[in-house]
Amino acid sequence: MTSYEFDGKKYKKASSHQREWGQKLISEIHFIGTEKVLDLGCGDGSITSQLADLVPDGRVLGIDASSGMIQTAKQIRKSNLEFLLLDINAIAFKEEFDLIFSNAALHWILDHERLLENCSRALCPGGSVRFIFLVFPIGSSGEAMELRWMLLSTERAPRS
Repeated sequence: MTSYEFDGKKYKKASSHQREWGQKLISEIHFIGTEKVLDLGCGDGSITSQLADLVPDGRVLGIDASSGMIQTAKQIRKSNLEFLLLDINAIAFKEEFDLIFSNAALHWILDHERLLENCSRALCPGGSVRFIFLVFPIGSSGEAMELRWMLLSTERAPRS
């Protein structure tokens, strides 16, 4: 994956739309409070922190490939929240998460098939994914449709 570097403090000031999208996505998820959540492309940690509030007896791991973003995110301190500098394509978790969440980050990923394979492996049986990502103008409608079908096939794949 190509590495993207962002200034977390500047991003925090200019990302109101991304926060709105993330809050909307979060509002559509029913949390029990004990979930283990992976936030892909956690950015400055604002939305990841909200996820941690919703799973007080669970844990949330936010990952991002930008050291500037992780540096900003790590200023948020909660007992059930951790941030790691890690490329999304490098995740190698196995059945560790009940929910994999991503808000406004996956449009930077070129290999969506690999991403979905990694997510499928990282999910606990019965786990789910919730993603919001940009399609236009960065991607084409064909790429979006291809990703949609990959998501559907992953969602329907039998889990052991």
